[in-house]
Amino acid sequence: MDKFVRPVKRVLDFRSWVSGVHPWNLKEENGAISFAEAKAESHRILKDKIIVGHSLNHDFKVLEFYSHEHSDKVRDFTRFTKYKN
Repeated sequence: MDKFVRPVKRVLDFRSWVSGVHPWNLKEENGAISFAEAKAESHRILKDKIIVGHSLNHDFKVLEFYSHEHSDKVRDFTRFTKYKN
């Protein structure tokens, strides 16, 4: 998913020199979607998929996606000792 999502709270510092995100990127008229839309689309995309990533807990918590019913479909590299330093 490659979309800008309008934040729920006011952004105090975009750190545009690092993030590349500017205030105009998050305007609805420029194609930014609401958090509710992003969450619904994420759930639709991730449903019935095996998800591989790194440190997924926070992302899933924000999206209210992860539950124990999904645990057999998640491969989080932070949980594999082979990939730890």
